[in-house]
Amino acid sequence: MVKILAEEKLLEAIDWKKIPNAQRNLDPKFKGLPYDPQDTWSVPKDWGTTGFVYRTDLIKERPTSWKEFFALFKKYPRKLTLLDGSPEVIGSVAVMMGYSYNTDDRGELDKVRSFLLDLKPLVHSIDSVTYKQKIVAGKAYGGMAWNGDGAFVASKKPAEYIVAKEGGEFWVDAYVIPVGAKNADAAHAWINFVYQPKINALETSYTFYGSPLKRPLLRRALAKSVFNNPDVFPPANLIKKLEANNVSPTGTRLRERIWTEFKSA
Repeated sequence: MVKILAEEKLLEAIDWKKIPNAQRNLDPKFKGLPYDPQDTWSVPKDWGTTGFVYRTDLIKERPTSWKEFFALFKKYPRKLTLLDGSPEVIGSVAVMMGYSYNTDDRGELDKVRSFLLDLKPLVHSIDSVTYKQKIVAGKAYGGMAWNGDGAFVASKKPAEYIVAKEGGEFWVDAYVIPVGAKNADAAHAWINFVYQPKINALETSYTFYGSPLKRPLLRRALAKSVFNNPDVFPPANLIKKLEANNVSPTGTRLRERIWTEFKSA
């Protein structure tokens, strides 16, 4: 979305001189990301992975792959959820089939479409907002999840969050300032404020999503249980297997048609 908004001239450029905390504390690996290679339009907010979570007390299997996860839908019909987003769902099924998370090949996406239409009657719900509460309550046994939500479920009930062994998505959320913002100075002041290690650690402790600050700055600011949690801070060898969301305009059009058909089926 950063790239799309910037291309549509809907963003103000970030004035890095006004955010010295971000300049000083941002981990270099979050600079020059593909959607904003010159760091012109955005500042990383948090980051994580897309995988799945399941209740280990309700599901006897121990899935480690997308193939094993999706096989659970037949074993536990209408007990597993999917995220309400075409990139995550279509991308993850594509990875399961051996394709790129960002594939825009019509033939490959047709196979994803067929798979999803067959899956739809077995899905508990398509939900990106309350699914973690459903899983904690036992209304659902598990589902596709972002790592922070997976860690939340695991903190409440016997559960495990998994990044599928085939791969999947590595994502970054970002701060941006819209064109015409009435108080861009305040926006910069906010970004600068939250880039203090203690303040950033508060957000990480609440959301269970990774902080983009330099790792040593977080050691004292975060509880060890969060700082050392691989669900919150996935290790580098795992991140190497993942792809950032970078679907082409053609791929986006094809995927949105599939997604509309899937949701309405």
